Amino acid sequence: MEGIISKKFKEKVLFDNFHLVIPEYKITWIKGNSGKGKTTLLRILAGLESIDSGEVTDFLKRRCSYVFQEPRLIEHYSALDNLLLVTKDEAKAKALLLEIGLGEDKLPVSKFSGGMKSRVAILRALLAPSDFILFDEPFNGLDSDNKTLISKIILREAENKTLIFVTHVEQDLAGLTVNNVISV
Repeated sequence: MEGIISKKFKEKVLFDNFHLVIPEYKITWIKGNSGKGKTTLLRILAGLESIDSGEVTDFLKRRCSYVFQEPRLIEHYSALDNLLLVTKDEAKAKALLLEIGLGEDKLPVSKFSGGMKSRVAILRALLAPSDFILFDEPFNGLDSDNKTLISKIILREAENKTLIFVTHVEQDLAGLTVNNVISV
């Protein structure tokens, strides 16, 4: 998947004829300092942010799933109910929740810790019908054991998808084979 984009906010230029190449069915890491446009780039790829010029039609023709920096769950729903918003496969949703230690929890996610919410948000993105998944700082709030577990689940459940990660912490990607690095 390829695109060329230009984007600015007022007078601040984030991308000027930025050539973007994302290999399909691989893992891409977008890295850069704070304020350089990593999240904006993900929002453009998801069709949530417009560009000033260029083209990203390759991306916009495909189904996208997104793990935002904040979980964006339905707070008064349980973890299972949040997952069932994107899939009809209740057995698989329950099995994944059990795998991450939340299998029998019927509490609304408003009662969950930040790390618990992050894990549910990642599962939701994995279960949603998509061709590629965008991950914006997905490991925030997770300890090293949960990062390792979630990385294994991501690799298994998204085997035939294009994965695009934004993270400031390179070690967060230790359990994943990054095939492409984009610096912004």
